[in-house]
Amino acid sequence: FIGTHPVPPSGAELSAVRNQHLRLLAAELAAMPGPVLLLGDLNTTPFSPHFRDFARASGLIHGGRGRGWLPTWPSFMPLLWVPLDHAFHSPALPLLELQIGAGAGSDHFPVIVDFAWPVVQK
Repeated sequence: FIGTHPVPPSGAELSAVRNQHLRLLAAELAAMPGPVLLLGDLNTTPFSPHFRDFARASGLIHGGRGRGWLPTWPSFMPLLWVPLDHAFHSPALPLLELQIGAGAGSDHFPVIVDFAWPVVQK
């Protein structure tokens, strides 16, 4: 299990820091043996080329893919909702369910996942 939260891309310098975080993290994830579940506020949406590069380089599957619109931020401003919080998983780790939870006092809605940890055969 990996949890991450790159800095918000507020300006050119912090955008570069966020993008480097995603590049380095994707390389680390691609090299990890065994099943991986990554959850976090990636401070990017699925529409961003940085998000797509991260998904491709990590080798992980975006848990929200094919599940419709899953906005998580800003919880207090419905007309501006975008998906910034994400779940990614390795192909060997089936994601059974992914949903966005009700507000819990944060400016983000929680991402709730159910997954099946693979059984290791001896």
